[in-house]
Amino acid sequence: MPWYFFALATPFLYTITNFIEKFLVEKKSAEPLLMTFLYGTISFFIGVTILFLKNFPLLEPLQIFILLISGAMLNLYLLPYFKALQLDDASRVVPLFQFSPVIVLISSFLFLNE
Repeated sequence: MPWYFFALATPFLYTITNFIEKFLVEKKSAEPLLMTFLYGTISFFIGVTILFLKNFPLLEPLQIFILLISGAMLNLYLLPYFKALQLDDASRVVPLFQFSPVIVLISSFLFLNE
């Protein structure tokens, strides 16, 4: 398959998930904390499944700790995201996530001296 199919599939699937999340938060009255917990649980089981399929490669304890912290932080960003979806339209909330490259640029300059 050509590369541009995958390049276009990513924002398309991201858009679908944003509308599903907005529907769940607004119409089904799902609490942001519950949604964040469910996303974390699903991510955990997908990660364990991938590890199982890869025959559980051995990692150092520090690497495992860093991966767990990274996964927790990845799920913590969902809490304010779902709260913002609960309070406003998805078309206003989702574009604010495009600020993340700017924040990474500033953070890498300040903390990593890049």
